[in-house]
Amino acid sequence: MKMILTTFTAMLFTIGGALAQVAFDSVDVDRDGFVSVEEAASIGISMEMHQTADADGDGLLSAEEFETIPQ
Repeated sequence: MKMILTTFTAMLFTIGGALAQVAFDSVDVDRDGFVSVEEAASIGISMEMHQTADADGDGLLSAEEFETIPQ
C-alpha cells in the first residue's frame, strides 16, 4: 500500500510539472524560454505579480519563477 501511495504521489508531481510546463509554453509566445511582462499581462498577470515572481530581477520569468505565481 505504501508503495502504491508513493508511486501515485510521484505521478501527481510529474503530471503537475507537465501541466505547469504547458501553461508556461502557452504564455511564452515568442518561444525565448522566458515570460515577459507583456506576455504575462496577456493572461491577466499584473506587473506587480510579475515583479514579485521575478526572483533574479531580470524582468523576465523563467519557468521556475512562473510556477511561483498562484494560478
